Amino acid sequence: MYSNFDFLEMDEDGKSALDKCRNLTPADKTEVGLLRSRVDEQSNLIMILKARADEEYGRRKVFEDIVDSIQLNATESEETMKAEKEKLRVLEQNFDILGRL
Repeated sequence: MYSNFDFLEMDEDGKSALDKCRNLTPADKTEVGLLRSRVDEQSNLIMILKARADEEYGRRKVFEDIVDSIQLNATESEETMKAEKEKLRVLEQNFDILGRL
């Protein structure tokens, strides 16, 4: 009972492993099936966690962009406020000078 892959050249380790697989008892096959099922479940969980991590990374990136934009607006507003305060100071000086005349 050999498969269609018998024509492939295999080293001794590969042949030995293949023979061990062919000679598994039903109990061993059940255990292997159970282990394979658990590996598949864990693989699916890993993919779910990766998808969640990717979503969270995208959200974090959006929030970082929003924070950067807010910080830029705050800096621009500060500069505008400083310029307006300077204009006010100059106007007050001019009114003081006019008031003395």
